[in-house]
Amino acid sequence: MLCGFLKFSAEVFLLVGLLQVTGDHGTYPSSFKDILMNDLSSTPAILSCFYGYAGCIGVADTSISALRQAGCNVVGNDSHGVPSSMQIATLCNQAHNSVKRTPLPVPMDGMPCIFSFPPDVTQMSISDIEIDLADGTTINPHCYSLSPATELTHLHTILLMGTFGAKTTGTYPVAVRVSNVRPFVPPNVQLASAYGPWNLAYSGNMRYNDTSVELTRARLMTASMAEELDGTGVTGGSPLAARAGNAGPSTCKVSFSQATHSLQVMFNGGASKDGINHMDATGALTFFETKIAGSALGSAEVLGLADEGNPDNYFEICLKLTSLQLQSAQSGGMTVKTPCDTASNSALYGPKGMCAEANSACTATPCQTKTVVVDLTLAFPALSAPLPSPSGNSSVNNSSPNTLKVVFGLAVSLILFSF
Repeated sequence: MLCGFLKFSAEVFLLVGLLQVTGDHGTYPSSFKDILMNDLSSTPAILSCFYGYAGCIGVADTSISALRQAGCNVVGNDSHGVPSSMQIATLCNQAHNSVKRTPLPVPMDGMPCIFSFPPDVTQMSISDIEIDLADGTTINPHCYSLSPATELTHLHTILLMGTFGAKTTGTYPVAVRVSNVRPFVPPNVQLASAYGPWNLAYSGNMRYNDTSVELTRARLMTASMAEELDGTGVTGGSPLAARAGNAGPSTCKVSFSQATHSLQVMFNGGASKDGINHMDATGALTFFETKIAGSALGSAEVLGLADEGNPDNYFEICLKLTSLQLQSAQSGGMTVKTPCDTASNSALYGPKGMCAEANSACTATPCQTKTVVVDLTLAFPALSAPLPSPSGNSSVNNSSPNTLKVVFGLAVSLILFSF
């Protein structure tokens, strides 16, 4: 979904189908409307932009020795498949979710930007995205993409690819502006009024050398809803075949049959133990601390992790909750924390990893300890109330004019969100 934003997997997705919206009865499940309404209930914003990987997107020579020389993240003899220039050209030529600048300069840098809603990339262009650098220059990205975070709950992250300065001039982004942004609305979804276009900006810390991944957002949904939405793009029977080495869908409902709920956590970029090796499914209690009304959940409630092996910035904490616990969450709140403690092995890193290579241009920086309040809107079988109209009460067809097709051909498995 690049977040997680930027390491690349050498794995290739084989397409067995097509995810698209067609006519009035598109293939998007009805629960997609509920999650879209949940997204649009808050003020539209860019939640984060994270300069995740410098000079390692689309390299000409992917041999381990060449990658070490280039300062790309290598652990042992594993580079997690830093993408070649041919793979990046393939990605950026996919008009469904990317816009290219030709010819593409390579290698490039990667920076995932997380929106509070799923932006409609079919109505965006390169010129709509401006990046201010610390040296005073303003640039556009060379390419952007939704990949790899393309499951139906993962459409908030756009990976920006370009030359952002860390390994060339020593500069870095200080602000990102995106103009004329509209939410993606399938043709079969009717909203009370038109939403957008919006002009959005982000100006947080985007240094490359010493910034790290951090928890951005968390929301609780029923395991059945998560299965319906996240299963699309993961299971062998839906648009994307299972990844090599991951023979089945990575969802709470499949991995933990007793799960009642999925706590989806979103990072500003792809997070892993060293920039390459992902968290284990059994590591939920190590990497996350979940509380309801101030009381920590233990192994009886926290069953494990799902979506942990996918190359993006989204993860699912699989929970078994009782009705009393849900009532307690409603009245007393629910939080999730990333301890990010190197001593207890709970630290997570972005795609640049441990910065062990001589030309890495960074220092190893573990994730930030952070506590986030969990959004409970989607946690109950009775879904959210109708979205209030932002202006007026006329009925408007807000559907995106272009059919959104998540068609990958032999789509490169991008871990670009590990940025």
